[in-house]
Amino acid sequence: MNTRLRRIEAELHSFAVPEFSSTNEGSYDYDKGLWVMLCNVSLPPWVSEPHSHLLFELPESYPASPPDWFYLKRGLRGRGGKKIEHAFNEPFGGRLMTQDDKRWAGYCVHLTDWHVSHDITEGHNLVSAIRVALLRLEAWSM
Repeated sequence: MNTRLRRIEAELHSFAVPEFSSTNEGSYDYDKGLWVMLCNVSLPPWVSEPHSHLLFELPESYPASPPDWFYLKRGLRGRGGKKIEHAFNEPFGGRLMTQDDKRWAGYCVHLTDWHVSHDITEGHNLVSAIRVALLRLEAWSM
């Protein structure tokens, strides 16, 4: 396993899964590190369902470059049943065409202030990306 994959695994299982997965489950692309998935992540209270799996598409340059796309269960609705802004329920722009497109809605989140450190407890990492994604989802679903 290369250094990048070891880092993805450590960030996922040591930090992201314990903080965000209500069932303490997550997985990643063990071959190329192109995605990570957390199971049963709590969503903002006005989203139509309380939990969803959360999938992040990782660029090949991760962790030097941040993720741009995340995915949640397709068909989620915001406050009052309105469509969540920035949700792509049709085929979307990300690279994860091997995932079941009918199952996911894609959300593009551009993380511009990304500073990574060799020490995964410092700087930005998967936890940072998940926090921003959930904050954006909260704003988009109101």
